[in-house]
Amino acid sequence: MRPEQFYQEIGGSYQEALTRMPDDRRIVRYLGMFLQDTSMEELGKALTAGDAEEAFRMAHALKGTCLTLGLGRLTVRDPDRLFAPMSVLNDLRRDLVE
Repeated sequence: MRPEQFYQEIGGSYQEALTRMPDDRRIVRYLGMFLQDTSMEELGKALTAGDAEEAFRMAHALKGTCLTLGLGRLTVRDPDRLFAPMSVLNDLRRDLVE
């Protein structure tokens, strides 16, 4: 799967990603780094611990990363819309590594 296809499937903005990263290789690299990011896990821990300040910091970091990568759709408040794009992202990463 090509990055442009990935963005179409999840409703992201490939053109927006290209304004910040010069080519597909870099886009895929940063999408892969996003998969390894622990901010979502840290957000969950902070929420469980009732640490509002840390939860806000992690949510803000995630939102910024998503917007930078052209994944604005992941910043919506509907958790059902989060998991499908992540599985497509895993497929993209696997296809490009092979």
